[in-house]
Amino acid sequence: FPYTTLFRSQKDETTIGGVTDFGLSLVLSGGTLAVSAQFTDSGHVFVYTRSTVGAGWSILGSLSPPDLPKDARFGYSLSIDGGQILIGAPYDSSFAPDQGSAYFFDGGPASWTFRRKIASFPDGGSKDNFARSVLLHGDTAWVGVPGRVSGTGAVDVFVRDMTGDWVEQTTLVAPDGQPDDDFGASLALAGPTLAVGADGRDKHAGALYVFDGSAGRWTHSATLTSSGSASLGASLSAAGD
Repeated sequence: FPYTTLFRSQKDETTIGGVTDFGLSLVLSGGTLAVSAQFTDSGHVFVYTRSTVGAGWSILGSLSPPDLPKDARFGYSLSIDGGQILIGAPYDSSFAPDQGSAYFFDGGPASWTFRRKIASFPDGGSKDNFARSVLLHGDTAWVGVPGRVSGTGAVDVFVRDMTGDWVEQTTLVAPDGQPDDDFGASLALAGPTLAVGADGRDKHAGALYVFDGSAGRWTHSATLTSSGSASLGASLSAAGD
């Protein structure tokens, strides 16, 4: 098994008592680690910081907004960039069943403060699953909405304005989108290139849509498929080239 070397350098292990779904999603950036327990109550995200002494991790606390209904699955998606965390709750039914929402927190490394909740208005609706995927980079945030328009899907793009607030800038859609494609199921950014997963396309064969960005504008440049694939684009990660 060629991947065993990945486990030989384990330095620490962490668990949370009374939580059975700890670790269903996680994100690591620099000295900050966020780990979700999305089925516990409305969902929790536990935030850790790297120890300054040794190789361990110290827990800072748990993020869990009080306004969420049970089973909102806060923490389904996570993204960290510098002193910001973006957390998705795609089954938030506060506005409509499973419409979804996302939360910005500022801070780090010692504390985190709620900044803003966002949802899809005025185009949001039931079963949109807004924020099933989230991506945060600098003053731009991408939020996947794979359930929109009967599962055709979309990606809402938000930018931070001069006051520090987040406002919706544009919406990306697949040029050939169809119901049940689930465009926006996953997101990844490499430099000026954004990849969007649509794992339901062509009866769940799946596809990746690539967009090139410049000056706040995003242009579709390629659609990637693979013969014989199943659910291509269900998850994505990118770095460099």
